This record gives sequence, structure tokens and C-alpha cells, in this order.
Amino acid sequence: MTKFSRMTISKSEDDIKKISEEIRQQEHQVVELGAEEAEEGTHMHAHGEADLSVITHELTHMQELLLHVIQAIRELRDSVDNLGITIRKSLRALALLQVANSLSDAESRHRLLEQVSKDLGVDVKKHDK
Repeated sequence: MTKFSRMTISKSEDDIKKISEEIRQQEHQVVELGAEEAEEGTHMHAHGEADLSVITHELTHMQELLLHVIQAIRELRDSVDNLGITIRKSLRALALLQVANSLSDAESRHRLLEQVSKDLGVDVKKHDK
């Protein structure tokens, strides 16, 4: 489990099952306590408001964490998009280099290599033989 401030976020299926079981036990205890207090004629109004306050507080933490997760997903998606663009440019450059290697005309080869270097952002100077 990972602890964020006052809230614990589970990491595994077992953690989720454990938390779910704890929640069920607490609900059962609250129901039993409510029945006992109702029999005794006491009111749970103040206790219920305190429970709602705690729940609201925890939900606020969860909302903040979800906002962080959403932001991380957006950043990851942008990184994947940038990676896709880089891969496409690299594949295009490789294909053009393959074509350039197959050309016998030096001037055509040089123009194609200039295009590849421009696509890659590399400065290539012509060397005279």
C-alpha cells in the first residue's frame, strides 16, 4: 500500500479485497450500533454528521489524487504522441536513405540526403571530390 497524506491507496487485488472487507465490517458494526442506540432511545444524529464529515474529507483526498492521475495520463499521452511523431520521422528518414543509397546519380543522391538532413534537423554540407 502507498500512503498519501492521510489516505492509503491500495496497490494489489489483495489490498482491495482487504479494504472492501474492512468497509463491510464497519458498515455491519454501524448498523448494529444504530440498532442498539435506537433501542436505548439515543440519537445518532451527531455521530452520523461526524461520519459524513470524515467521508467528505476522504472523498476530497480521493478527488485530488484522481486529478493528479488525470494529469499524469495527459502527460503520458502527450509523450506517446511525441514518440509516435519521432518514430514516423525516423522511418521516413531511413526509407529516404535507403533510396539515396540505391541512386547512381550523385546530384540526386545529394538532394535526397539534404531532404533527410532537413527532416532530422541536421546540417549536412556538400563535399566536393
